[in-house]
Amino acid sequence: MDRHRHSIGRVHFDSIPGQLAQKKKRFVLSRATGKRITRKDEELLYMLFNDESQVYEKIYSKLLSDKLDANMGFLYENAVAQIIKSCGRELYYHTWNEKDNVHAYEIDFLVSSKGKIIPIEVKASDLGTHTSINIFSAKYSKVISRRILFSQKDIDNEEMLELKPMYLAPVVMGDL
Repeated sequence: MDRHRHSIGRVHFDSIPGQLAQKKKRFVLSRATGKRITRKDEELLYMLFNDESQVYEKIYSKLLSDKLDANMGFLYENAVAQIIKSCGRELYYHTWNEKDNVHAYEIDFLVSSKGKIIPIEVKASDLGTHTSINIFSAKYSKVISRRILFSQKDIDNEEMLELKPMYLAPVVMGDL
């Protein structure tokens, strides 16, 4: 694979200890991401670390009504990341660009089991398309044992892609 980085969403966690070790009062998000940060990025980071009950109620309400904004998918990715870490695994994701294509493809998580790779995608609401996991799986078919997509939807299979509801993530990860 082209490269592995410990990361969730766009924040590179390896940069957090270095910034905090400098005993500064704030974390500079642009140093972690290596790019200019928008107001929306700052709001998402604030929501991640905000412990006010209003934020939780808003998110919980959106989850129950299946109206979680697409940009709130980072919550699901963080939940899966915590589950993966709780199973004693490292966090890896993979990005790449196909030749002559400006679109970047991304696999949310890569785990290994019995000498094979398992790409994992996380979707907050609608399954939409899952081009990245399909292209990745075709490219590395000889070393992939399973393909998993976690979402709010019920258990299903779409060709070789296992569709699993989020609440099964701890069970699925524990069995790998």
